[in-house]
Amino acid sequence: MNIVLPVILAVLHLCKSARILGVIPTPSYSHQVIFQPLWKELSLRGHQVTVLTTHPINDPTLTNLTEIDLGFSVKILEDKLLEIINSSSNVATEIELTAKVFQVVNDHQLQHPEVKRLIDDPSEHFDLLIVELIMPSMTYFSRRFRCPYIGVVPFEGSNYLFRSIGQPAHSIVYPELFAGFYGELNLLERVQLIFYDVFVYILSLKVSASEEELVWKHFRDKTPTDTVLQEVSLLFVNSDPVFTYVRPLLPSVIPIGGTLARVPVKPLDKSVKKFLDEAHQGFIYFSLGSNVKSKDIPESTMDVVLETLREIPYRILWKYELDDLPNKPENVMISKWISQMEVLKHPNLKLFITHGGAQSMEETIQARVPVVGMPFFVDQPFNVQQMVSLGFALSVDYKTMSKETFKQAILEVINNDKYHNRIRELANLVEDQPMTGLERAVWWTEYVIRHKGAAHFKSPALDMPWYQYYFLDVISVLLFTLIGSLYFMVKVIKATLRALRRNIVRSKAKKN
Repeated sequence: MNIVLPVILAVLHLCKSARILGVIPTPSYSHQVIFQPLWKELSLRGHQVTVLTTHPINDPTLTNLTEIDLGFSVKILEDKLLEIINSSSNVATEIELTAKVFQVVNDHQLQHPEVKRLIDDPSEHFDLLIVELIMPSMTYFSRRFRCPYIGVVPFEGSNYLFRSIGQPAHSIVYPELFAGFYGELNLLERVQLIFYDVFVYILSLKVSASEEELVWKHFRDKTPTDTVLQEVSLLFVNSDPVFTYVRPLLPSVIPIGGTLARVPVKPLDKSVKKFLDEAHQGFIYFSLGSNVKSKDIPESTMDVVLETLREIPYRILWKYELDDLPNKPENVMISKWISQMEVLKHPNLKLFITHGGAQSMEETIQARVPVVGMPFFVDQPFNVQQMVSLGFALSVDYKTMSKETFKQAILEVINNDKYHNRIRELANLVEDQPMTGLERAVWWTEYVIRHKGAAHFKSPALDMPWYQYYFLDVISVLLFTLIGSLYFMVKVIKATLRALRRNIVRSKAKKN
C-alpha cells in the first residue's frame, strides 16, 4: 500500500500534465531571459516543456525541461546589428531591415537538425505552443501539431500585432511602439504616425508574402499568415498599465509585466562587489544591454562619454565587452558580464545609464533607481520616452550629445530628489497587485490547456469586413444622403427662385 499510493498519485499527476512547445527565436539574451521563469515554473508543475531557445537555462534539476539550443543564430543577428543601428535615423529603413534579418534567422533556425526532426517526426505531438510573435513563421508549429497557441512579446505589443488579432489600436492615442513617439503629440508628429501606419501596412504585405514562402519551404503549409495570427488563443505582453499605455484590452490580451521578479539574482564578482561597497560617495551603473555593444558605439560618442565620466565625482561600473578600454578614467571599472539586478539593488547606486530595453526598464522600476536613457534602436527610443514622461528619467541622444549636456543630465537626475521620489511611487504601484506576472502567465497557460484553446475570447472584429469596421459603408450612406439632400434642396431653392422671378416679371408687366 505504501508503494501503490505514490504510484497512483504520480499517474494522476501525469494525466493532468501537458506537453508544451516553447519557441523564442529572437537571438538576444534580453528576449530569452524574460520567459525563462515561465519555462521553469511550468516544468516544475509537471508539464513536459520543450523550448527552442538561443540561450538555454541548462539546469539539470529541471528534468521536465528539454532545450534545443539555437545559439548559433546569435552571430547572424550580431553581424547585421550595426547596420540596423546605423539605419535607426530612418525608422522605415530600420524596420524593413530588421524584418529581413529576422527572416534569415528564422530560416536558419528551422533548418537545425533537431527542429527539422520535430517538424518531420509524425510521432511528435504537443498540447500547446507558446511562441514569440515577432515574425509569423514560427506560429505554424501550432498547425503542424494541431494544437492551440499562446503568443508572447517581450515588450508592449505593436499596433500592427494588436490589429492582427482584433485588438483595437488607435494610431494617435497609442502611437506605434517602434515609431519612437510617446505622450502628447503635435500636429506634425500625428501626421508622421499616419504615414508610419501606412508604411507598416505596406511592409506587412511584403513580409507576409516572403514569410509564406518560408513556411511552405519548412512546413509545407499554404495557410495565409493573417489566418494563422488570428488563430492565437491568448497574447502575453510584457507590460504593466502603471508604466505603459492605459488602454482597453481584449480578454485574450494578458499583461504579464513583473515576470522578472522571479529571476534569481546571481552574486557579484568579488572585485566588482568590493569596488561598489567602497564607493562611499555612490556609484553609477552604465550598461547598453545585450544587443548594443559599448565597444561598437561611434568614436565621437565614446569620446564624449569618457570625457564626461572622467569629470563625474562618482565611481562608474560599466558593462564593456573587451578586456581593455582605451583612455579609461580612473573612477571607471569595466566588466564583460554583470549581474544587473544585483547591481541595481546595491545601496550605493545613484543612477542607471541605460539603452532603455524593456527588461532594463522593468528592472530599474523594481530596484527604484532613476535613469538617464541613451536609446539606440527598435523599441528603445519609445521606452526611454515613456520613462521621461513618467518622471524618473532624462534622455540624451548618443549622436548629438555633448560633454556638457551628458554631464548636466547625469547630475540633474542624481541631485534632484523628484526623480528618486517618482521611481519609488511607481515601484509601489507596480508591486501592489494580487499576483505577479509569472503567476498570471502560468494560470492563463493552464487555462488554455484545460479548455483546449480560448476561441471564446476571439474578437468579433476579425469576422467583420474592413469597410464595416471603419464605418466606411455607414459613412458612404450618410454622405450619399447628405449630398442627395443638399442636391434636392438646391433644386427646390432654384425652382422657388425661378417661380418668384416669373411672378415679379408678370407683376411688372401688368403695371405697365
